[in-house]
Amino acid sequence: NEVFKRLKGADVYISSSTLEGLPVSVLEAMYTGMPAILSDIPQHCEVAENADTVSLLPLDKKKWVNEINRYAGMAEEERRAIGQKSREYVYGAFSLEKMHGAYDRIYEILMKR
Repeated sequence: NEVFKRLKGADVYISSSTLEGLPVSVLEAMYTGMPAILSDIPQHCEVAENADTVSLLPLDKKKWVNEINRYAGMAEEERRAIGQKSREYVYGAFSLEKMHGAYDRIYEILMKR
């Protein structure tokens, strides 16, 4: 619960990871209603595949500074609206029910081999 409390107090979630497994912290942040700025790595791309509310950036310092400043200059209402869309997206695409269903399909395919 402490993680969610801290996330709720932030304006934007930033992850400049160069390697991830399943980026659970990104999903948690988006679920709390935060916009996300993420490094353009395969794991983040998977999370952001159909999310128009996620900023995927190459590891280029100038682009990160510009994007962070863009969010810092936004009105709180605009950031919250983006965050709400992120929350809805994560809930729809990465809920436990959705993920368990996807795992079941993968396991069924693998067991048929």
